[in-house]
Amino acid sequence: MPTQLLTGCFCILSFFAIGQAVPQNHEKVVANQSLLSQIVQSQNEDKLALLNELSQVVYHEHALNYDSIANETMKLAIHLKVWPVAFEQGSHLMHYYLDSLIQPKRALAIFDDLKPNVTELKNEQLLGTYYLNGSNAHYFLRDYGQSLDLTNMALPLLKTPDNQTLLSKCYFRLGGIHAKLSNYDQAHSYYFESLKIDESLQDERGVAVNLEKIGEIYLLTSDYEKAESNFHKAIATYTKLNDGKGI
Repeated sequence: MPTQLLTGCFCILSFFAIGQAVPQNHEKVVANQSLLSQIVQSQNEDKLALLNELSQVVYHEHALNYDSIANETMKLAIHLKVWPVAFEQGSHLMHYYLDSLIQPKRALAIFDDLKPNVTELKNEQLLGTYYLNGSNAHYFLRDYGQSLDLTNMALPLLKTPDNQTLLSKCYFRLGGIHAKLSNYDQAHSYYFESLKIDESLQDERGVAVNLEKIGEIYLLTSDYEKAESNFHKAIATYTKLNDGKGI
């Protein structure tokens, strides 16, 4: 394993050990320090498994240095050719850069790092998620053609009963792309597909967002009565959620 990779791991892990980004109780700190000790003493695949575990912990705890740890985990997984871990970490990173930091160029850099190895990955859900995150990065950069191509690559990979949440996100992204391209009939069709899935999953936030987007399509096509109806439904759903987000 390259010396600089190990050095990077140890520096990042040492930072994590002495300073948490969010408050933790004593049991969590002790558990994380125990995990760090195991990482330092382990080799190769064992080290990757422990790094992967630590990355999951800090991701869910919203630690500020999550991306550094996840990056090192992804690099080690690529080095060891453990493709499921590499792509899972990469997809989490892309989502983090897009959703939490609003930095699509950093997300796209992760996408490009993994791109040479896509033929090595046999897990369709991970591959579909990878393409979808890449699509989202291109969408935020207003590269709608590339975003469309990647979403269409993700869509057939995620059309399974176990991937309904991701499938809804695919349809939602297709709706957004076609809306940007002024293909309003197609945009409406894809938003409606996303809406149906979110209703079946009882995902009220997804339902509200799709109703809002469908209302926008009706507004853009001058069907004001249907636009108003969908906006009212969206407002009612957002209000029921009562979390300060949405309309």
